[in-house]
Amino acid sequence: STRSAQQISELRWQSHAWHNATRAILAVKRWQKEHGQYPETLEQLTGAGALKPLPLDPYSNTLLMYRKTDDGFTLYSRGRNFKDDGGLPQVDPNTPWRTWGTQEAGDAVFWSMP
Repeated sequence: STRSAQQISELRWQSHAWHNATRAILAVKRWQKEHGQYPETLEQLTGAGALKPLPLDPYSNTLLMYRKTDDGFTLYSRGRNFKDDGGLPQVDPNTPWRTWGTQEAGDAVFWSMP
């Protein structure tokens, strides 16, 4: 059915995004351990040979969103609405976990350290 095909396609995109995010998280954490601080950008990791290729967001065909914070970092995908919602996930009140967002709002957050 059409709905099943859409669900399979969505799972494919999510799997691809998680793969890219996992590579990036490991590289960022390794950088932090070696340098005592988080990188300013993902491009900094690539320039040093720590992350190749840069992790793409399959929802926007641009880089995953990375933001260094005062005490950590946030890594996220623009998600199903294809826009940057500032790293804020859409939360489904009927489930205890964060979702991939909706067509209206929400990013898919892979890593967030408060």
